[in-house]
Amino acid sequence: MNGFKDREELWSVVQNCVSHINNDPVIKRASTLTRLIVGYYYPDMHFGWTLRIGNGRVMAELDQAEFDIEVEMESATYRKLLKGEINPIQAHMTGEIIMKGPVSRTVRLQPFLKPLQTAYKELYKPEGCTECESF
Repeated sequence: MNGFKDREELWSVVQNCVSHINNDPVIKRASTLTRLIVGYYYPDMHFGWTLRIGNGRVMAELDQAEFDIEVEMESATYRKLLKGEINPIQAHMTGEIIMKGPVSRTVRLQPFLKPLQTAYKELYKPEGCTECESF
């Protein structure tokens, strides 16, 4: 599976992963020190959502806000990012991920990526699978 089958599956993964990382003490601290609103858009699905970081929480919402950063990528790229298969900086440099906004703010996303990847792997890796490629 390259991307997500539909918007509902993508949104469910986003919500579950974001909810999962809010239990991490490192995330609680990082989200206390950072205030950021990030808009994500997946042109292949004509779908977007908002990530709000601040006040000790990370939240995923469907509302459209005034973003500090805008991130655009295909849904398959997002899945690869969650699985840890691509480097976000290299993907940005090759145009696979388009980021708009001040660099000083985009680097604030870095502490949240690894916990999201870990959450994805914990929540979506099939049982009994040690080195699965297709989850």
